[in-house]
Amino acid sequence: MFSKKIKVLKKSYLKNSDFWLHASGMNVEKRFTDKTRINEEIYDLKLMVKSGVKTIILNHQGDYKKKTARHTQYLSSYLEKTLKTKVYYVRKVNKISIDIIKKKIETW
Repeated sequence: MFSKKIKVLKKSYLKNSDFWLHASGMNVEKRFTDKTRINEEIYDLKLMVKSGVKTIILNHQGDYKKKTARHTQYLSSYLEKTLKTKVYYVRKVNKISIDIIKKKIETW
């Protein structure tokens, strides 16, 4: 058993000037026939957006070793509509994409 209590995200933890990293596994197919996994993340993400927190979402789809991994750019438009905020998708993280992200963050 865990000896420490696991904290659940609360509005009181979020400050407007904060940057948060949100790791998720929004396993949703491009056709969006089953939104169960993505909708599990929406409550926390909405809370972050409403609190003015700048959030970077790390998402995975599939398994790299089993060669089932795929990019999830199609989630960006769904998240934008659902969260009513701009969502930027970065396909590959490298020096160039990090610089682009930094510039976008500066304008938030």
